[in-house]
Amino acid sequence: IVLLYRSVYIVYTVLGDVSVFVVGKDEYDELALSEAIFVITSALKDVCGKPPTERLFLDKYGKICLCLDEIVWK
Repeated sequence: IVLLYRSVYIVYTVLGDVSVFVVGKDEYDELALSEAIFVITSALKDVCGKPPTERLFLDKYGKICLCLDEIVWK
């Protein structure tokens, strides 16, 4: 789902029990943010092996943080 609030784009999705929000402005329009959220949700599915529950997300939190760090810095 894509929202525009005061010239800031907000893209979010729900994956299992986890909500993922990506926020951007100016050159980070809704298309770039949609691509980023696709990569993030794919990484979450790969790390967890299935759509994450709250418990599974907390159990895999360290690996998830490492994956997100690699995604953000690329």
